[in-house]
Amino acid sequence: MTSYEQARPIVPTDAASAVDREGRVARGSERAPQIEPGKTGLTWTISAGELIGLCQRVGTSIKAGVDIRRIWQSEASRGKESHRRHMEQIFRRVSAGDTVADAMRGCHGYIPPLTCQMVEIGEKTGQLDEVLLKLAHYYEQQAAMRRMFYFGIAWPMIQLFGATFVIALVIWINGFVNTLVDGVKLDILGLGLSGASGALIFIASVATVIAGIVLAINGLLRGWFGPAPIQMAMRLPIIGNCLEAFALARLTWSFALGLESGMDARRVVELAIAATQNKHYEQHSAAVTAAIGRGQTFHEAFAQTKAFPDDFLFALETAEIAGTTNESLLRLTKQYEEKAQGAMRMLTMAATAVTFLVVTLVIVLAIARMAMFYIGQLYSVINEPI
Repeated sequence: MTSYEQARPIVPTDAASAVDREGRVARGSERAPQIEPGKTGLTWTISAGELIGLCQRVGTSIKAGVDIRRIWQSEASRGKESHRRHMEQIFRRVSAGDTVADAMRGCHGYIPPLTCQMVEIGEKTGQLDEVLLKLAHYYEQQAAMRRMFYFGIAWPMIQLFGATFVIALVIWINGFVNTLVDGVKLDILGLGLSGASGALIFIASVATVIAGIVLAINGLLRGWFGPAPIQMAMRLPIIGNCLEAFALARLTWSFALGLESGMDARRVVELAIAATQNKHYEQHSAAVTAAIGRGQTFHEAFAQTKAFPDDFLFALETAEIAGTTNESLLRLTKQYEEKAQGAMRMLTMAATAVTFLVVTLVIVLAIARMAMFYIGQLYSVINEPI
């Protein structure tokens, strides 16, 4: 059975609306807007807390049968001014007949691409309420894992900040006792810094290094540097497992929903791969959709890229043979979610250990430098002729 036989072709209709005449969400809308290119700049986006609350409220309201326009009108009165402005924009576009996904994409990056893509699938499957509630649960899990990560590295980071300020204090004190010994200024730490200006330079340097690392990691995850860096990260033992599990959990979930909607097979795969939010997989989207267009099965199309893991390909092949692709993909989603949580715990432990080692190294080097300076001063006094 080919991919085309498993997914009903789409019938594009430009006039299709996200809501019916009574304001209810249109079930099974066949409108298929194109995915906008992802933003790669530093764009202000909705906060995690606001996004979780938004998905929960809208999903619950749709489930209760509330008028979709009234839902977004209500959202436009909540939160900060910038948030209200974007919600007002969504309300206007939905009221004009646009799909919710299109309206969200019109916010120019304020709503995450994953949310927009999943909302589009939800509208096509007639399960927008369930998709939004699932997104809320997903983002809650993400927030919980971030809290776990931050909690894990909190103590080593406190030690790092403490060591930084202690060293800065030594540099500042060195400015007061910066006397000349044999015509050479005292430099206890050997950094060439002294006084208040030296302490500030040291603190600024450490802050710049930390900010650079954080920015580089954020850029790596968002794909600012293209697919090459993320491909390298995917090969690392702990980090790669974590990135792979998160990406495939999103892919399998959106894939299952897309197949259930009866969308065109190529469109299903396009949305599913885009949902990974991972350049390592996204770069193969065109090749996979082209293979499906030639009549290959899903697992054959994914396998030819050599980018997807064997367990995913085997599960997909087995599901296609058995004719239970949707159910198997949803089970696989659960497995990848559990795998992602385990990988995140391992990543937290590794980050904690690395941070602790860096702090220990900084402290040991500072103490060793001060000890060598003190010993050198003792030798100079001992060897000084009486």
